[in-house]
Amino acid sequence: MVKFEEFLAGQEEVYSRLEDTSRIRLEGIRPSLKGKRSYAAVLRHPDYIAGPLEEFSRRISAKVPSVWYGRDNGHTRLAAYIIGEDLETDESVSRRLCNAVSKAHKKLRVPEINYINWMYSTDSVIVKGLPNETFLGIALEIMKNYGGGLSPAWGAHITANRFTEARRSEELLEFFELMQKAPVLGLSRPDTIDVIRHDVNKAGILFEVYERFKIL
Repeated sequence: MVKFEEFLAGQEEVYSRLEDTSRIRLEGIRPSLKGKRSYAAVLRHPDYIAGPLEEFSRRISAKVPSVWYGRDNGHTRLAAYIIGEDLETDESVSRRLCNAVSKAHKKLRVPEINYINWMYSTDSVIVKGLPNETFLGIALEIMKNYGGGLSPAWGAHITANRFTEARRSEELLEFFELMQKAPVLGLSRPDTIDVIRHDVNKAGILFEVYERFKIL
């Protein structure tokens, strides 16, 4: 079982890499949308988080070709069964995942995640989230109930955009300028867990909700 300190250390390692924007400023955008299909248990955020997320992610998409997340599909992943690009869907996974969340949700507490700034790489934009220990506890409880085969989230971030077309760095000046104006989303207390099928490609985002659970 992963300890909270270990989770935070791994999360911070990823965030630290994203803070270094030298690669995108040198190479530009290099989209990577392959293998993004999954079944997942995800936290859904209240409108005071999802609304500003949608507003700014749409502004990003107007500057750089990308798919964007907002009120209808913005989320933070807890755990996922990765399908990958070449594998067929398996509805038995969604049923098992729904059962795993159903067993857990009534005894869980609402987590807190502080979204402090936006980060970007050569293929995506995310919002950096700093969770309390409850976040990891929810993920571990779901994974335990599922019985093996789920991949845990590496962090408590929200994906805002996934780029769909390559761009040279000199074409990104307006994007870089826009990112300096990114809003601070602040503290989220998500009280809803969705079990979803999720797929991302150049055409858009599939976000199919199988079942919704309220954290009481």
